[in-house]
Amino acid sequence: MGVMGVIGTALAAAAIGLAAAKDTRPNIVFLLVDDLGHNDVGYTNRTQDGVVAGRKIQSPNIDHLATHGVMLTHNYVQEMCTPTRAALMTGRYPFRYGMTAFTIGADEPWGIPMDEPFFPQLLQDAGYDTALFGKWHLGFFKEEYCPWKRGFNATAGILQGKADHYNHTIDGGYDWHSNGTIDHSVAGLYSGNLVRDDAVKFIRGAGRDLERPFFLYLPFQECHSPFQVDEKYSDLYPTLGPEGKMLAGMVTHTDEMIGGIVTELNSSGLLANTVIIFMADNGGPFIDNDPAPSRWDPTYIERNWPYRGQKHEIFEGGVRVAGFVYSPLLPASAVGSPNAAMIHVTDWAPTILNLAKAATLPNTDGFDIWACLTGTAAKCARTEMVYNIDLTCDTPPKPHPPPGPPVPPGECLKACANSTTCDCHCYCAVCNGVCGSGCYGTCAGHANNRTSCKDGCLNKLASLPPPQKPAPPQKYDTECPAPKAGIRVGDHKLLVECYDGAAQAIKGKVVLIDLSADPQEANDISAANPALVKQLSDRIVFYGKQAVTPMGDKPPWQGSDYYCATCRPGKPVNKGSFKAWEPWCDTGTGLPCP
Repeated sequence: MGVMGVIGTALAAAAIGLAAAKDTRPNIVFLLVDDLGHNDVGYTNRTQDGVVAGRKIQSPNIDHLATHGVMLTHNYVQEMCTPTRAALMTGRYPFRYGMTAFTIGADEPWGIPMDEPFFPQLLQDAGYDTALFGKWHLGFFKEEYCPWKRGFNATAGILQGKADHYNHTIDGGYDWHSNGTIDHSVAGLYSGNLVRDDAVKFIRGAGRDLERPFFLYLPFQECHSPFQVDEKYSDLYPTLGPEGKMLAGMVTHTDEMIGGIVTELNSSGLLANTVIIFMADNGGPFIDNDPAPSRWDPTYIERNWPYRGQKHEIFEGGVRVAGFVYSPLLPASAVGSPNAAMIHVTDWAPTILNLAKAATLPNTDGFDIWACLTGTAAKCARTEMVYNIDLTCDTPPKPHPPPGPPVPPGECLKACANSTTCDCHCYCAVCNGVCGSGCYGTCAGHANNRTSCKDGCLNKLASLPPPQKPAPPQKYDTECPAPKAGIRVGDHKLLVECYDGAAQAIKGKVVLIDLSADPQEANDISAANPALVKQLSDRIVFYGKQAVTPMGDKPPWQGSDYYCATCRPGKPVNKGSFKAWEPWCDTGTGLPCP
């Protein structure tokens, strides 16, 4: 499959009659791309000044599907891998079952609780064939937590959060399973190719009933670290940094894999009755010289532009992701336009179940959004969304060191020496934000003139007071820094330091944002809007009282009353010529490991 748009012309033939079948309910294909920043895909890719990016990502197949479908401009997920996947499968906020503070490590004995049904199980009950090819990351210490036991007839991929894309190894063990069995025959083959190949075989009929509709879940391991891809893809981006060129190449490779899958749907006569959903699992994390996550992170990294923040953070850059729905079943009036409805990852389970005429999930936090997607604005029911409620309040940080000498303008230039963007963001943010957010205003009139933008920043720098010395490395008590809780009601977003479960109260800093006027979250309007702060704070408290203790990264995992509090960590099992990860606890549901 070529990278220059294998489906652009093929889809013109998709408006054919439905393939003959006894069951005319739609097929569903769900494409989940790992760690894809909002600005990492072609159809959204822009620079900070709003023009098409110099690092223009080549994703013609994704771009075609997006621009010929319904593009979701307020499409929300959780801030990291496991919580998003859990919310997708359960249709419920992760704070309800403790998936808010950490992702699941390779050796950790926990997963999504067994009393949380997964929507593919209901699809199975409704007569759908179901398959998962790609990354799981929802627990595997007991087999009952694995995908082949939680709603999928056919499975292949990694059970962990990441692995070498070629060797499929992590933490000393091999991790690629096919239908519940370790499959070492694919060692050395790239994960994205395996996902594409398995999906194509499934579409052609391998392992499924051709008279039944199907749900095909494809959570690509790309573009998660380690950043690896064949040179022919990374070489398309010679001006980017070491990680940047690999990342961009991975996106282009994923695009090619998606093109192959959609082409097969079309040539098999199935596309006309298929709904394709595409999105990322969280915002993009830092690469190359980007700053790492931090408490109340003030930075904007190019991967998530125009939004503030990154993966592990509940600023928009960590949770507002590229997404779209493509289907010949969509009305022409809805196709090709952006949809600005507030959509959360919990909405997909009830939407898919309704399309499938399946039973509903109990106690869902999601909404059926199909009518909203097809153009009926009155059916866009969501007006409120919880970003997260992590009950773990961080240990207070150490005081910031006193101000130091000014940073000479030349030092900022040196720091940018290896950058090819050299835009306002680069010159103003690289030296620990020394130019501050004011530099964007200084450069606003120079959107298309890099030299003027640079000079404007340096002039601004020369007039500033001496900056503070860099703060010491920040530590926080979970994977995610503050703000630890947040909610959106209408266009207003409230972020808080944390919700203290023991005190049942909000603690620390509170920030109010008007996303309609300030999507970059630069201006705190809390002081001028005390009534609104109270209204949204009350909603956080309301949900906070329903949150459970989050799972952790060390024993007793979720506290002394967790049934597996004393369960041993796992380790790779010797398989002769190699070691591999597999479930290590064979006790029944709710029983601790020996």
